[in-house]
Amino acid sequence: MRQFALNQIRGVIPALITCFDEQDALDEQRLRSVVRHLMRYAIGGLYLAGTTGEGLMMTTQERMRVVEITAEETGCDIPLIVHVGAMSVKEAKQLAQHAQAVGAHAISSIPPTYYRFSNDRVSMPALLTETAMSFAHFPLANLPPLSCRTNCGFRVSRRAGITH
Repeated sequence: MRQFALNQIRGVIPALITCFDEQDALDEQRLRSVVRHLMRYAIGGLYLAGTTGEGLMMTTQERMRVVEITAEETGCDIPLIVHVGAMSVKEAKQLAQHAQAVGAHAISSIPPTYYRFSNDRVSMPALLTETAMSFAHFPLANLPPLSCRTNCGFRVSRRAGITH
């Protein structure tokens, strides 16, 4: 498994789709085929289990399996960025710890999407910091329509960047 500094994670990083079969089960063979196909090109990494990969629609076990399969197929020789956002901090932490254990190079997250967060009621830095503690690279996704936030007016230690 290669290690990547933040400045080495660049270029085209496709958001990996997740393949399902006719019974809505994770289709591991098709997923492996898609990963192998993408590896034929000069991609800068892969982004796993985000919106394109239907991460929030899968079970925790399915999300973990997507990361495992991708790590197996790539040998972690390209940067793997895993979306770990969830409706609970406990699940997000579990996903982050699993991603690290499997060999992912970075994680990203959105805060839980249903409840409104305000700085006086919920500590967003604490929520995101708890999730990010095991990673040096933690891109944040600031999607105000989804997270009910118009400003990321806080700092998370070890943060790598913010996407909009």
